Amino acid sequence: MIDADRRSGFVLGNDFITFHTTYYDNHVSFISSLILGLSKVLEFAKPSLLSRIGLRYLDAVFPEKSETIEQYLVKELHGVDFGWTPIQSIQESVYQTCVEPLIPNGFMVSRIHKMNGQLGFPPDMIPNGLLPLPRFSNTEHRMHAIIDTDHYVEGNMSTDLQLIEKQILSLHSKVKEAFEGMVSDFARTKWH
Repeated sequence: MIDADRRSGFVLGNDFITFHTTYYDNHVSFISSLILGLSKVLEFAKPSLLSRIGLRYLDAVFPEKSETIEQYLVKELHGVDFGWTPIQSIQESVYQTCVEPLIPNGFMVSRIHKMNGQLGFPPDMIPNGLLPLPRFSNTEHRMHAIIDTDHYVEGNMSTDLQLIEKQILSLHSKVKEAFEGMVSDFARTKWH
């Protein structure tokens, strides 16, 4: 199910619901839409428990011609430089986080995908029926990066929407903290 503009939608499976969007404005409207959709599923499907709640954010780093990816990322994420022409690289780190209220231990997978080509999605993610924003479609073929942050909790969780929303907000706060730790002052100045 996607909206008429093909910017947001839900994917329903036998054991999952996914809300995805290519039009992320802010976390408040995003989480509100997610909770609204989830409330409808809970109302009609009536599951007794949830077993996983997660958020996955993709942030494009598409430098202008005179810039480099490294200007946008903290030095710890620059990767190995052999002095050769880079084609692609992936850096991945996994962390345990403290979140609340339903499940106290979260897991965050942080990936930096760097590639030489048109801007796109990570290889394991296909936006089912969604269109990218115009500024992200038909981009020039050049080096860019995708900051890919996946933060989730697993375990038996109540279907109480207020507690689910608090868990999602807790997950989001750690994603925001991680993002701020990955990008440089140059990037923050450029994007804000």
